[in-house]
Amino acid sequence: MRRVSLDDANRGGVLGQPAVLTVTASHKDTSPVKRGIFVLDTILGTPPPPPPPDAGKLDKEIEKNNRLTFREKLAKHASDATCQACHATMDPVGAAMENFDYFGRWRETYRGTKPVDAVGTLPDGTALSGPTGLKKWILEKRHNELVRHVASKLLAYALGRQLEYYDEPAIQKIVERLEKDDYRFQTLLNEIVRSYPFQYRKNPFEDSST
Repeated sequence: MRRVSLDDANRGGVLGQPAVLTVTASHKDTSPVKRGIFVLDTILGTPPPPPPPDAGKLDKEIEKNNRLTFREKLAKHASDATCQACHATMDPVGAAMENFDYFGRWRETYRGTKPVDAVGTLPDGTALSGPTGLKKWILEKRHNELVRHVASKLLAYALGRQLEYYDEPAIQKIVERLEKDDYRFQTLLNEIVRSYPFQYRKNPFEDSST
């Protein structure tokens, strides 16, 4: 691995990777919903609540209207009272990634016609303008959730199991150390190795009779 310079601020990091952008889209179009859920759940560890049982799908007439972009169709769907609460938090986050098509390529227009609308407005009025605006919001407003979730995911990976309530002190200690050391990744790795759960983890392949 080597450090490379990147001039395009939209493309850097996990959120600009074509693999992530493709997985969070459908086979023929982007999906602000999938991308919004990915950021909230996988990146921040704050997944939206599951949809209510009576949450509807896109109306067939709206779905087949080729004059509407998927985002415009989604806005009509989200206007339903049963859907609005969840979509209000997911869709603006995913909308900020609309400049990336379903294959992860940068675009300025929808199919060469309508200009891409890559601005999402959160319930509190915060506007997320494109990928750079989304990243800025995560770093400035959701930084604590980001750090905690990365630490939790990496600790779970190191332990080879899901985390439990009794792992909370270790996570808190790791986060505190990161805060003191400017959030260096090397510090994160060192603290995981030094943590109590890692030091005293049980080997699942060890013979219990010995």
